[in-house]
Amino acid sequence: MTEQASRDPVIESTETDRTGSIPGGESDESTSIEQESVSVIGRLEKDKAELVDRLQRKQAELENYRKRIEREKGEWYHQGVVDLVKECLPVMDACERALASFNTIADNSSTVATYRSGVELIYRQFQGILKKFGVMPIEALGGSFDPYLHEAIARVESEEHEENSVIEELQKGYLHREKLLRPSVVKVTTLPQRPATAAGAVPRVDGSAT
Repeated sequence: MTEQASRDPVIESTETDRTGSIPGGESDESTSIEQESVSVIGRLEKDKAELVDRLQRKQAELENYRKRIEREKGEWYHQGVVDLVKECLPVMDACERALASFNTIADNSSTVATYRSGVELIYRQFQGILKKFGVMPIEALGGSFDPYLHEAIARVESEEHEENSVIEELQKGYLHREKLLRPSVVKVTTLPQRPATAAGAVPRVDGSAT
């Protein structure tokens, strides 16, 4: 009985050693898993940031491309209208000259009136077409000379108008959406040149010098 009892603790101790865990082993394994998880999360966060950055760059490039295409389409449209209108402007000029010539004709017969009405109709139709495409005439007569909008071919002395006033329009100018198609050809006023008084001369009451 005593011998059996002395062997039991040894057996119990051996079984405990077989089923028990190694001291400190579970803690090391848990720490390793946590470190690996942190490393994986860090790589995933880095990959995510890179993907977001690439996506934002692609979106910006796409937006810039869209704006450039829209701008180029507007420029192509403007150039197409410009080319078309420049072909029509000589016809407009001819209509204006024809209408002006009717004012010098003394004949008031129905034939002349019919011709005038026909020219006016064609002229108004052309004006409507140009307006539809955003083309507007430059209102030059009576205004101040603008070197961007007007082309002065003559200067006329005048005391009745302010200097650099447009007193005559020889050819109408046009704008397309505020861009110049053709400047107005005009005559501009200048102040009359007064005779210079000789040095030392005393002006007389009548304006002459002595």
